[in-house]
Amino acid sequence: MKNNLIFSIILLMTSYAYLSGQGNSYYRNSVLYRSNDSVLRCAVVDSIVNESFWDTDAKRIPYYRSLYRKTDFSESSKETLLSYFNRSLNDFEIQKIIDDAKKTMEFDIEKIKKESEQKYISYDSLYMIKLNELVNRNTKIVSARAKSWVSPYYAYLLGWLDYKPAIPVLEAIIKDSLVTNKGYAVDNREKLETSCKLALARMGNKQYQKELLADYKKVEISCNNPRYTDFLQNLYYINNKECINYVIQLSEDDKIQTQPYMYGLVHECSPQGIILIYLSKVINDYPLKFEYEETKEITMEYPQGLSLDPFYKNQFVILSNWLKKNRETYKINTEKLFMPSDF
Repeated sequence: MKNNLIFSIILLMTSYAYLSGQGNSYYRNSVLYRSNDSVLRCAVVDSIVNESFWDTDAKRIPYYRSLYRKTDFSESSKETLLSYFNRSLNDFEIQKIIDDAKKTMEFDIEKIKKESEQKYISYDSLYMIKLNELVNRNTKIVSARAKSWVSPYYAYLLGWLDYKPAIPVLEAIIKDSLVTNKGYAVDNREKLETSCKLALARMGNKQYQKELLADYKKVEISCNNPRYTDFLQNLYYINNKECINYVIQLSEDDKIQTQPYMYGLVHECSPQGIILIYLSKVINDYPLKFEYEETKEITMEYPQGLSLDPFYKNQFVILSNWLKKNRETYKINTEKLFMPSDF
């Protein structure tokens, strides 16, 4: 027992060396795909969350969306995600600004020495005055940039995790009353607001459930749109019967859509086929058979190309009949995380 504990500690300490940084996505993916070690999985997810303050880093969150488990998110990681909405620079970000300012000041050492002699001020005192001025100026610039784009992925995760402390914060963002500072989410206000409404709908808010479903019912159904599955993912994300039943309703349209492609070719796709295949991701015990069982998650992530594949097309009547028979009794997958991968 003692030896197993020591081995686990050594393994975890070794793993921490590989967790941080964008270049370690392969290791993170491997752990989340293969490992059942709850401590190691939490460490991986903590590392992803801790690096997600900036929007460019937060875009790595959905890389692993098909691999996350709710138990991977510690209370600390949830609190960190929620804190990011305030856009207050944490100690790590402040230290980066200080370190960068010191590097910049290295180019002015001789100039500062000369000025200190002219003003009869000690070099150290003048250096600290100028360093503080530079740090304060850069902090204002970086803080303004941090406020201008707020990642929608924070809301998606917190809603999926049913993190109740996030509710008043998400409501405040929608009402534009979270902070008094101007420029909050000025560059992606609409997308952030939508993600907050989706998160609240996921956590049971009936108003936003009805509002969002009404909006998605207005979406033009065109499977030739490369972002076609985004609105399906959002309906799956809300995760209630009303939304899933609307998707099932859409599967009744068996028209083939065409669109000019290139070199005189025509691209064809089937909304019915895409939906009948994609429903396998959100309905438990859905009877779709996969052509390649070992790659079903990768294949099913983008079902457009399979919508007219004979292997899947031959199952559509069976699947449609199953949906009619089980319309009132099917069970929704509440564990899987759905979110668009690009904002």
